[in-house]
Amino acid sequence: MIEIGPGHGELTIPLAEACTKVDAKFIAIEKDAELAKNLKRRLTAAHLNAEVITGDVRSILPIHIAEIKKNTPYSVIGNLPYYLTGYLLRLIGKFEPKPRQCIFMLQKEVGGRIVSTPPHMNRLAAILQFWATTKIIAQVHRSDFSPPPKVDSVLLALIPQRDGVLPFRTYERVVSLAFRQPRKTLLNNLGAGLSISKDEIISIFSDLKLAPKVRPGELTITDIKNLAQYLGEALLTLPTD
Repeated sequence: MIEIGPGHGELTIPLAEACTKVDAKFIAIEKDAELAKNLKRRLTAAHLNAEVITGDVRSILPIHIAEIKKNTPYSVIGNLPYYLTGYLLRLIGKFEPKPRQCIFMLQKEVGGRIVSTPPHMNRLAAILQFWATTKIIAQVHRSDFSPPPKVDSVLLALIPQRDGVLPFRTYERVVSLAFRQPRKTLLNNLGAGLSISKDEIISIFSDLKLAPKVRPGELTITDIKNLAQYLGEALLTLPTD
């Protein structure tokens, strides 16, 4: 189990205890050096099978995921800061092997965006729902914290699912094009980013039973996958964001 941002260790200690009981390794990644030092002291005193790593999760997490053997199950948990949420979730989506599950606390507004469905689909939801089932499993009111923050939170579960047919890179490029300007029609967004004509795009829409004036937010994950498969070669020369 890997915990992102353990802070004072309110969750870290009981989780590390549970991992130790089943002979599982526990890793906590904490950016604040003083918090990390105190947490190390407490874990060592409790004789727990846990490691605290001090540093930026953006550089540390990929290193540790790369060291996990293919058939070793692992989970990622954490209270994600707002400014890192989107980046970290997209990063985890590219990991191999994928975690067995992710449980994150994040701002309620962000959690709502992640579990969005048409007609409110958005770029972050589309990226995450390609590789995981997303579900809000609990509401956490600001009054549950001391001191209370200015926003409410949710617990979000991400359960990875396998889709071995369509490469994630291809799918991601379609999402990048489709949601570049979310208020415009899908036709205009694709037409501005692809080297094929709008007439060709309309023909693809017809095959996929998409309305000519469909907007990005109205797309399902299946719609986006189908688009990626149809566009195929036209996507290969596009730079990634």
